[in-house]
Amino acid sequence: MEILTVESLKKIYGNKQFMLDNINMQVERGSFVAILGDKMAGKTPLLQVITGRKWADKGKVSFYGKDIRKMPLDSWKQIGWIPDDIMYYENRTVKRIFERTISWTQRGTMERAKELCRIFDIDMNQYILELSDKQNRCVSFINTVFTNPELICMDELYHHLDERTYLQMLDLLGKLCERGTTVIASFDEYEKISGYCDNYILLSEGDCVAQGSINKDYIPLKMVSMNLGTCFRETVSEGELLEYVDMFVTECRELADAQVIREGDKLLIPYNGDLTVLSHLFFKYGCEDYLIEKMTMEEHVQNNYTRWQE
Repeated sequence: MEILTVESLKKIYGNKQFMLDNINMQVERGSFVAILGDKMAGKTPLLQVITGRKWADKGKVSFYGKDIRKMPLDSWKQIGWIPDDIMYYENRTVKRIFERTISWTQRGTMERAKELCRIFDIDMNQYILELSDKQNRCVSFINTVFTNPELICMDELYHHLDERTYLQMLDLLGKLCERGTTVIASFDEYEKISGYCDNYILLSEGDCVAQGSINKDYIPLKMVSMNLGTCFRETVSEGELLEYVDMFVTECRELADAQVIREGDKLLIPYNGDLTVLSHLFFKYGCEDYLIEKMTMEEHVQNNYTRWQE
């Protein structure tokens, strides 16, 4: 069942200096969607439109088939939102923040809030102004999650958090997804969400450049790069080199889980197989000079080999 649909969305920001253009998404209930991109990709503006903090200039966003512009208040209470810059400055206790949320949403229980506070080492009787940035971030997370919203949207959750706390939050979100909650969260790189998301949308300067589903155990490809003119310098004579290189490239093309790209003397092999097999082949042919580097998820899904072609 689709919980969220984005159709031909367009949003102009900053005196027409930046825009989201023709964004389309279909989000299934219970999925964990990662919105990926660099600093100016448009991740925050997209989340702001999805959660109704900003309205689209064109296009439509629907929650369970209803245009969010026309949704009743009760439907909005099913959408949780954790912006990147949320900080509480009120002279109230943490407990009072949670009580106010329960009163407004009519969702969640104080017992659930206490349980989460124990996990993240938060004293509910502590005043907000006494909290560190990390504790403040934990309170905003708990204040959204404990009401069990249907949809949770988060903007760069990892800010102000240590790795242990951040992974605790991801584990908790993963369990919520298994129970039917939907999570949409922005990240500047795939490695920060590896093993948790099952869908992604990749933005670049306001445009969607790639999107789709992804296995939670996905491992980015390795890129093997070499210069064929120098790689076998100590192995064969110059007169034998051309024939020897052709034999080597032919055998590379027969490898499972490998793509072979030859541009003159430059050979690139995006590879997702067992590196032992590749090492045996290189040993067999006496390869002397090659690099094996990890591709980013973004480079993989876009078939972007620029780093190795320059």
